[in-house]
Amino acid sequence: NFFSNAWNGVTSFFANNPIAQAVLQIGATIVLNVVLPGISLIADPILLGAAAAAGGAIIATGLSGGNLGQILKAGVIAGATTLAFAGLGYITPGAATLGEGFNPLNYAARVAGSAAIGCVSAVASGGACGSGAASAAVGAALSPITNSVFPNAKTNVGDLIGGTIVQATAGGLASVAGGGKFANGAITAAFQYLATIGVEKAGEEARNAPKELVAAGSEVLAFDNSDRSTLQCLKSCAYEQLGLDTLFGGAAIGAGQPILPKDVVLGGSSSGTSIASKYLSEWFPERLPFRVWAPTAVNPWAQSMVVGRIAGRWVPIVGWGIVGYDAAKIGYCTYQCAAK
Repeated sequence: NFFSNAWNGVTSFFANNPIAQAVLQIGATIVLNVVLPGISLIADPILLGAAAAAGGAIIATGLSGGNLGQILKAGVIAGATTLAFAGLGYITPGAATLGEGFNPLNYAARVAGSAAIGCVSAVASGGACGSGAASAAVGAALSPITNSVFPNAKTNVGDLIGGTIVQATAGGLASVAGGGKFANGAITAAFQYLATIGVEKAGEEARNAPKELVAAGSEVLAFDNSDRSTLQCLKSCAYEQLGLDTLFGGAAIGAGQPILPKDVVLGGSSSGTSIASKYLSEWFPERLPFRVWAPTAVNPWAQSMVVGRIAGRWVPIVGWGIVGYDAAKIGYCTYQCAAK
């Protein structure tokens, strides 16, 4: 009875105090960011951020009384969100640095991309797109200043905690300004910050490593001379191929997922609609005089006459095409590299 009552007390406290739950989740994520590389479990900065965020979400959701399904869902969303933030950070170097290395184009791309990731993550978690986008965008916009104040977050725990507090507070306030909850915005901004620590450095190291030009098909790609392992080839090829088009493709896939509930569900259709379909249908409600093929996950032969709905259904297909093309290029490039 003692342990049962204690457990119920803990879960009740966190379940009824969202800010305390956010602090727990962010704190657990920071601890995992520090501990996982120390025990040589995960060293890659991109995978590290995703694993730490997923672990933090699992711990916080579990201690808040969530069931197994809720715990797994929270972990998957947190991991995927942080992975997306980290990938964005990898392909936009110079976006979180003040001074000579600052890249204004990549800075704008990271702020916009972070807003898109925050929107999709918030909706997937049952929140509002606007507040999620605001918290992530503000976090990305503030990163250069935060990194100048706490420049050693990768190696210094004090800087790591200080930077996370600043970013989380800014994200929480942005979420409130966007009509959302402070706790949700704080978590999103913390994810955005923690995900990109060390990622830019890894990208720069890949760019500045000893190179030799190797012909791959009709293109010339650069590879690291010192290591011809398949993993190193994969990393080099991914760095060469991934870019803003990949980010656009991933965002299109996310925007095309049927995660929003429908007011009316017709027979043979899915129970949800996508962000792309919902808003494009509202912005472009015009009807064509004929039906156009507009496939869905439930009905690949579906058709529609509404311009916005047609466009919304094709958004994820275009996204998968872009991502698939990049994946094929990376696969072929990796094969060519490893075979040398």
